[in-house]
Amino acid sequence: MLNSIQPKFRKQKQLDEAVILRTLNAFAVDVMSIPNVEDLFWYVAQNVVGQLNFIDCVIYRADEDQSELVQVAALGEKNPFGRSIDNPLRIPFGEGITGRVAQNREAIIVEDLLKEDQLHSG
Repeated sequence: MLNSIQPKFRKQKQLDEAVILRTLNAFAVDVMSIPNVEDLFWYVAQNVVGQLNFIDCVIYRADEDQSELVQVAALGEKNPFGRSIDNPLRIPFGEGITGRVAQNREAIIVEDLLKEDQLHSG
């Protein structure tokens, strides 16, 4: 039984890898013609992240003072339609996981966000 499952799993993995490569290739080509930063943020959220089958994505941009993050693009629950963001957050550097990453400029890997007490819940 296991032997019959392996080829199906391998084929699905190859299909997934092909989708990822096609998506990244399209991004590499399209990025040359994206006219401004705002369009780039929305392209990444909706076209790259969306094509990779993520259910949610929020892109933040640091404000001029580098003291606060502002939501600038989204996919999923925060993006009900078009280029709108439902209740856009502003997160001070150092607050919650996202603010700490911005302040320290180092990624944080969280195994289970539901158990994380530092999650920004704005």
